[in-house]
Amino acid sequence: MQYTFHMKKTFIIMMFCCAGLNCFAQKDIEILNNEKPFGKNLITDKEIRGREFIFSERIEHSYLDTISNCITVQLRGLFMGGSLLKNNGHVILYDLSNKKTKWTKNIDYQNNFIEQHNNFILKGSLQKTYCLDFETGENLWKAQNLIAFVNPWLKTGIGYYPYSPYLTIGDDFEGIDLSNGKTKWKRKINHDYNLNDIFMLNDSIALIVSSGLHSVNLKNGKGWDYNAKTGVPFLREKKTEMISNVLIDSLNIYFASKEKISHLDFNGNILWSTPLPEDLTSGSIIILMDSTLFMINTGSANLNYAIFKQGKPYLAAFEIKTGKNIFLNTVDDKSGKIIESKIRKDEILILYKDKIAKCSINDGSLVSEKYFETGKYGELLGFISNKVFTKIDSTYKSLALSDTVNHYVYTKKNKILKVNNEMTILNEYDSNQFYRYYLHFNKLRFLKKESTTIVIDKNDIIVAKIDVPGIATKIGNKLYFVQEKSLIEVDLKEISIE
Repeated sequence: MQYTFHMKKTFIIMMFCCAGLNCFAQKDIEILNNEKPFGKNLITDKEIRGREFIFSERIEHSYLDTISNCITVQLRGLFMGGSLLKNNGHVILYDLSNKKTKWTKNIDYQNNFIEQHNNFILKGSLQKTYCLDFETGENLWKAQNLIAFVNPWLKTGIGYYPYSPYLTIGDDFEGIDLSNGKTKWKRKINHDYNLNDIFMLNDSIALIVSSGLHSVNLKNGKGWDYNAKTGVPFLREKKTEMISNVLIDSLNIYFASKEKISHLDFNGNILWSTPLPEDLTSGSIIILMDSTLFMINTGSANLNYAIFKQGKPYLAAFEIKTGKNIFLNTVDDKSGKIIESKIRKDEILILYKDKIAKCSINDGSLVSEKYFETGKYGELLGFISNKVFTKIDSTYKSLALSDTVNHYVYTKKNKILKVNNEMTILNEYDSNQFYRYYLHFNKLRFLKKESTTIVIDKNDIIVAKIDVPGIATKIGNKLYFVQEKSLIEVDLKEISIE
C-alpha cells in the first residue's frame, strides 16, 4: 500500500485567501450513458467495446471506489468555452452498477476542495474539514483544522493548521477519527518552515517531514522526533524547502537538512550525523550507491512557493557506515538551479536549464560541461525515464534501456535530444513521437501516445489498440478514461489475450 501527502502547495496558497464553505444539495444532473466501440483487440480481431458516461461539464477530478463501484466526479466548466475555469461547479456521486446518481452538490472551488479516500469524502478550507456521508452527501462531522493526510484502513487522518503569515497558530498535529471526527491524540511538531510530506513507514507508523522527521503511531500519536533546520527567515517571509528527499531502505533512513546530513534507524536512533556548511546548503538530492551516499545541493530554496537562489550548488559524498565526508566541491552556479542529476558508471551528470555538467564520482571535480542553445531547443527539463517507449522494428522498447550508451533529455519546446557521452547532440525528436508506459496488468503493459493507448504483451508486441485520449486508471477488472466531459469504462476482458 502506498500513501501520499495530498495537499498541493499551490492549492494551499489559494486557500489562504479563502474563508467559509459553500456546499449545498441541489437537484440531480442528468448523466447520459451508452455503449460503443473504443478500439480493437488485434489478437481476436474484435472490437473493444466500452461504456461512455457523459456529464454536463468538463471533469475536473474523479475518484472511483472499488468496493461500492461508485465514482465521485467533480465538474468544473470554462467561461464562454475559453481557458479560464469557473469558480463554481458540482460534485456528483454516481453509482456505476445501477447507472444512477446517488447525490449532487454545488461547490465553490475558490473557497474549498474535495478529496476522497475509499468511502471517506472530505471537503474543506484552510481551517475546517467536513466529512460527507457517502450515501447522502450530508455533513457527518466537522474538524477545526485542515486534514492533510488520511489512512483510510486505520480510519485516521492527520490534521494541522498550515503556516500563514496572517494567522497566529500553534504547532499541534491531531489524529482525527474518520468515523466521527473526534480527536484521538495531539502531538506538538514544529512546522514553521512548512509541512513538507507525510507518508507511511509501515502499516501503523507515519513519518511527518516538518522541521525534521517525526514518527507517529496513528493509533495513539506517539513516536520519536529528529529535529532539523529546514528554512531561514527572510525579511518578513521565510525561505523553505531546504531539505533533501527522504531515502529509505528496509532498515535505514537518510535525510539532509540545511545544517546536517544524517543516518537514522526506524526507531529514530541517530547512527551518524555529519555537519553541512549552512552558508552553502539549500534544497538537495541524496542518492545511495554501493557504500557511498552522494548529495547534490541544488543552490535553491522556496519563498512563498516560488524558487529562489539560496547558497551555492555543490556535490558531496559520505561513507555510508560512518558518515565521513569524502568530498564536498562547489560547482558553477551561473546556470541557476540544478534541475536533475544521475550517476552513471564513474560519472555524475548534472542537468541545468541550459547545460549538462559531467563530474567525477571519485572527488566531485568537474570533468566537462556542455551548453545548449535554449533558443533553438528550449530549456532543459530532465533526463527521460525508463517509461518512454519507442517502436523498434515490430516491438516496443524502453528508449533509455534499449540505448545505454547515449543520453536522452526533455526540453521545454517539447523535444527530446539524443546526446552522446561528450554531450554532442546526435539527433532531436518531437516528444510526441514516443509512447509513455503507464499501466501494467497481468502480462500486459499499456503505452500512451497522444490520443491512443496501445497494449503490448510480454514479448513487447502490440496486441490491442484503444482510441481514447488520456491515460487509464485500473479499478478491479476495468479501465477508466476521463475525456473532457466523459468517463469511459472498458472491461479488461475485452483486451485479454488468454
